[in-house]
Amino acid sequence: MITPDVGSVLATTKHLLGEYARFIRDFRADVHKYQIDHYAIKDVATHYWRDVERLHSFHNMPLIDSRKIAGYLAYWICKLHPIGVTGYRVYFDNPQKPKFVNESFALYVVFGRINAALEANGYKQRIALDNKILESLLYTLKYRATSGDTLSLLFEMAEKLTLAKNAD
Repeated sequence: MITPDVGSVLATTKHLLGEYARFIRDFRADVHKYQIDHYAIKDVATHYWRDVERLHSFHNMPLIDSRKIAGYLAYWICKLHPIGVTGYRVYFDNPQKPKFVNESFALYVVFGRINAALEANGYKQRIALDNKILESLLYTLKYRATSGDTLSLLFEMAEKLTLAKNAD
């Protein structure tokens, strides 16, 4: 089994905890109704870095693009569910919000990364999904079998469609 670098795991854990704080703020969620499991988020980072190390070792990939990073991060966030609901009353506000909280967090993190990569490469476009596609993607992330590689491909397609749509 590949053992990821401890410093990389801790840096990613810290980054994801910061993303969680921004996610809760940006979605105007009550911080007292949700809780992040620090062990689970560290586990997300550990599994993610194992996948990265596997790509480096077995596939000779020196650099991994933003969509691969996004795919593996989304996969592990959705698989390990690091965010929990602290009380049933949160379902009274909006039943869909807590139902897909981990999947929403995964998309928040990965689209943030992809959009940052687009900006770094000089693009002004940002990935934005209409509500119907977003609902379908959240459902898929929660209930369908996916892999990090499949999600990477999906995120690459979303990026290419965004760039093509805005090029017209």
